[in-house]
Amino acid sequence: MLGKKGKNTLICIGANPSVAESSEYDVTMNLFCAILENNGYDGFIMLNLYPLIATNPDELADFDEKIHAKNLAKIKAVLAEYKNSDILLCYGDVLNKRKYLQKCLDDILSLCSSRNIKCLDAITKDGHPPHPSRKSKTIKIIDFKIKNDNK
Repeated sequence: MLGKKGKNTLICIGANPSVAESSEYDVTMNLFCAILENNGYDGFIMLNLYPLIATNPDELADFDEKIHAKNLAKIKAVLAEYKNSDILLCYGDVLNKRKYLQKCLDDILSLCSSRNIKCLDAITKDGHPPHPSRKSKTIKIIDFKIKNDNK
């Protein structure tokens, strides 16, 4: 988990955990912070579909139910702390890389049923919410409707 508290904190669900630390962000996290600021958010909590670090999604480890359960417990705690925060999906097409990531997403979304779901305004060709890398810092955050074919 990575982030900073604000008055208008956005909960973000991404993939490929960043190697950034809370004291020193990487290039993607610096861009991401600029995108959030340009969209009126002054804080964020970055969570992950599956919490193992792999800069290259092809190197994601095999699914481990215990790791997934711990991740869900952490996400549930964050949602309880930030009861009114919107949820930004920003995992990109990585869902196509590992089949278990869809299960992870479904389990996470089941915890977010009463939340406003958002994404960056650049839906991928496969219908997924885009990852923030290589986006403009002025890209808009928009509502995202979960559909059966792009969940």
